[in-house]
Amino acid sequence: MGIIEENKLRGGCVEFPKIMNKPLDVYNDNEAKRFVEALEQESPKTRLMLLCALLLGMRRAEIVALKWSDINLRGRSLSVNKSAYKSKGKPQMLKSPKSRCGNRTLYFSDVLTDAFECWRVTQAEEKASAGTAWREQDFVFTNEGGDMVSLYTMSRLCSRFEEKCGLHHLKLHGLRHTCGSLMAANGVDAETVKSVLGHESIETTNLYLHPYEKNMRKAAGILEGIIAK
Repeated sequence: MGIIEENKLRGGCVEFPKIMNKPLDVYNDNEAKRFVEALEQESPKTRLMLLCALLLGMRRAEIVALKWSDINLRGRSLSVNKSAYKSKGKPQMLKSPKSRCGNRTLYFSDVLTDAFECWRVTQAEEKASAGTAWREQDFVFTNEGGDMVSLYTMSRLCSRFEEKCGLHHLKLHGLRHTCGSLMAANGVDAETVKSVLGHESIETTNLYLHPYEKNMRKAAGILEGIIAK
């Protein structure tokens, strides 16, 4: 504004605090395998919900907002184009993703194809039982009346499931972190991980480069081999 002639904050007179990023809390590959195997004993809806978080890295709000029109079972893909949100004192609503990168197409294989088909059959039975009380809105995950499930339902289901199976407690969002970390640890390039998770910045994706113990041991072996040669 021209009031002073120089910036007195230059020259290192202010020492900013260092920001320490905590490592992401994720499942390793063996824990993730146990998680998927244990889901075989759960209801079709619970199984599909948690698989979408773990195998597709979808956010809770994106999973709840899914509609059958977003799913292409023949092409084994789905479109993420909206998310659910809840304002205090108001009904749960839908909105567009907060960034352009949030709109994305995700691909899946046999495990999720089977989970989608099993839940679709079960949902049809629930719809028939509800009769005229059912409000058809095309949502994949529905309550007893056909409305989309609450955003808080998934978090509760995840916590109960982990406790029942003896898995260490991981927040629901930790399944998304696990998805990204396992992809990165097993050779998927950062740009692809970024696209799958819908990150706006590659810096966010880099947080998922989780140093799993087996990779660290492998690195140690590589270095030892170089020295031995």
